[in-house]
Amino acid sequence: MMDKMFNLIDLLIVAIVAWASIIGWRRGGTRSLIDSASVGSAIAVVILSITLVRDRLIDGSWALEIRNWIRENLRSAPTTAGFASENMGVADNLYHLLIAGAGAITVWIGMQMILQVFQTVWRVPNETLFSRIAGTLIGAGMGSVFAWYMVQCLGLLSWVKGFEALDSYLGSSFLVWLVLNLTIW
Repeated sequence: MMDKMFNLIDLLIVAIVAWASIIGWRRGGTRSLIDSASVGSAIAVVILSITLVRDRLIDGSWALEIRNWIRENLRSAPTTAGFASENMGVADNLYHLLIAGAGAITVWIGMQMILQVFQTVWRVPNETLFSRIAGTLIGAGMGSVFAWYMVQCLGLLSWVKGFEALDSYLGSSFLVWLVLNLTIW
């Protein structure tokens, strides 16, 4: 049990959540809530606009080539924790996650450039303790969502040839095991 507690994937998840929590503490509740809304909005914009650009991003010839390259480099099956959907192949699922993530990051950067003006105006010189605690909780939530996305992508990458060690790290991760068992309920 003790060797499960100190896995590289677990340390990466804890580092992401801690980093986001520290940023939330420093920004306070209001600015963290704005950041959280901008991340949620960026994801919503990408998900809603994917149908408009489906012919280029999903059905385009270069997209088919990338998915075929991923399929060619897949192992037969991961040994422990490769996450795959029953409806969609691993290569397609990984491609869709990567496109959604890249699109969301692009939209989020644009939103942050716009929101930076408002955040400068709303800056509070001395945040209250309640605001900092709220910012920490919002930051921890955002870090948890990012860590979940990262684990989903890593689970699909564990199917790719050459990433066999990643599969064993995911399989022995205590936090991944905990989340997977909590989501079954």
